[in-house]
Amino acid sequence: ARLEEEDRERSLYALGLALKLPEAWPTAGSLTLAIAPYMELYGVNADWIDYLEATLVQALVQQDVHTAAKLCLQVGRVYGFQRDSAEKHLFQCIYYAEQAADLDIQAQALQRLAQIAAEVGDFPVARTYADRVLEIVAEDSPVRGSCYLIRGLIALREANWDAAIDWYQRSWQIQKGIGQLRLVAQAEGYLGVAYRYAKQYDNAVEHLNHSLQLMNTLD
Repeated sequence: ARLEEEDRERSLYALGLALKLPEAWPTAGSLTLAIAPYMELYGVNADWIDYLEATLVQALVQQDVHTAAKLCLQVGRVYGFQRDSAEKHLFQCIYYAEQAADLDIQAQALQRLAQIAAEVGDFPVARTYADRVLEIVAEDSPVRGSCYLIRGLIALREANWDAAIDWYQRSWQIQKGIGQLRLVAQAEGYLGVAYRYAKQYDNAVEHLNHSLQLMNTLD
């Protein structure tokens, strides 16, 4: 669900007031991180980055490196595939996350770096970041599942159909275990595409149809 316009304005107004009061920390940081996913969906990236950056300044003033890492991750996500700006904040995220000893935040930043590199065709870099994630996350981590998708994409672009199928199957299994249906459908759709390239048409039709059916239940 997205924030309604009035809720969004109230949230930003409250956040603006909190950021002017050092004694309001850590409430201001918690509020920013709480509404960040909704603001990202709402698409108010330009204004929202200013709030994220202002909150990041307060986090560093308060020497709250854990919150700083989370904020840098959010800024990196908002910048999307604007590679230079996104990478700058994602590298900062990793730096602060290392200080906070938070492997999960490090993994999320590395996964995003891998995704950005893969989207622009920088496959050696994408593979390096993805493999770093696989070294530090749990076997059933959703971030691991996302990195399997990235490795599958790389294999597809390199015309290595068997490897692509293997990576996508791994991602699909993880997402099924987690139970987030949209991610399950996404992973199975990619698996169907890999089967199509491998000319395993029966498997391709089965998985593509099932992915589409699952996506239709989510609309």
